[in-house]
Amino acid sequence: MRDLLTLVAKDLRLQAKTGELLASIFIYSLLVVLILSLASAPVHGNMREGIHVIASTLWVALAFAGVVGATRVIEIERRDDCLKSLRLAGVSPSILYLAKTTTNAILLAGIQFLTVPVTFVFDDATTFAIVPRLAFVLFLGIAGFSAVGTVMAAISTRAGGRESLLSILILPLLVPVLLGGIEATKTLLAEGAFLNPNSIFWLKLLVVYDIVFLAVASLVFEYLIEE
Repeated sequence: MRDLLTLVAKDLRLQAKTGELLASIFIYSLLVVLILSLASAPVHGNMREGIHVIASTLWVALAFAGVVGATRVIEIERRDDCLKSLRLAGVSPSILYLAKTTTNAILLAGIQFLTVPVTFVFDDATTFAIVPRLAFVLFLGIAGFSAVGTVMAAISTRAGGRESLLSILILPLLVPVLLGGIEATKTLLAEGAFLNPNSIFWLKLLVVYDIVFLAVASLVFEYLIEE
């Protein structure tokens, strides 16, 4: 646990020192929100369509931001053989994976904290009362995205493909997260709570997805970072 917290703190200090990654992720997310909001302007008068637009906008913005963030966090450690140095220092691959996943999750959570109000404003949403429940859904999605994004970023950066390769690798794997997140968010926006069996199903799917990928990825991460 000590190694995990130390690595996460190190990564966050590096990101805060430059601010380049946070700025680029936020700009990506903001552009996605603006484009989708403007493109869907004609359906804002339709309650059902408006809910679908808001839910889709939030999760598409998360996907775009995650692709950029996951690659950069892993890429930092590949510079100057930092990964090798960490291994020689006795840091286990599973701890290194969890640290990178946690860093990605914190960065994505911070970006979502900024983009959710922007989405609500641009899409004329007046549902701030459901924000705590929405935060729970986004937390499950962010955890799943970070779990998959970290391990896929390790593969793409090793192959030299960066964001382009990561997009190809990660998006098919994220279909359950995006689908579950959008459907759960739509139900929440429409009903204000998770009351029907359909919404409970999507929440359970997100939880199972997070657990499975965190467990599997932590076991195989060692082989992905070997030079």
